[in-house]
Amino acid sequence: MSSSDVKKCDELWQAAVDGAETDEQLSRVLRSELCWRYWKCSNGRGEFSRLQLPYSWMSAQDELYNDLLANGITHIGEATRKRELSECDMLHLLRIPFKWTTLYDEDIWFTLNPYFLKLYDLIGTVHGLLFG
Repeated sequence: MSSSDVKKCDELWQAAVDGAETDEQLSRVLRSELCWRYWKCSNGRGEFSRLQLPYSWMSAQDELYNDLLANGITHIGEATRKRELSECDMLHLLRIPFKWTTLYDEDIWFTLNPYFLKLYDLIGTVHGLLFG
């Protein structure tokens, strides 16, 4: 998809959000939009693009991961390759969604995770100060 195609799809999803007349409709639109956001994240498009500041795409990935969990999604992948989502923040902040699973849970990720989260918070603070 071209950048203009991605932008047009984002506009269509926003129109669906704006057009929701009830909380139930809005909830359904936002749950349905998860597949679109997952695709963009997997392909580094839109708010997940690596062509912007790292904190921007990392926070977008964090938001997607948390929205998946909030909607009861605990596994990712095809039926034969379905894997449980990892609880390691470093995995979902740095890697594409398919690699957010327990298949990639290695001790090194969990060892580095608390230090990385402190760095992520620091980057977020600096980002907020510079870009408001």
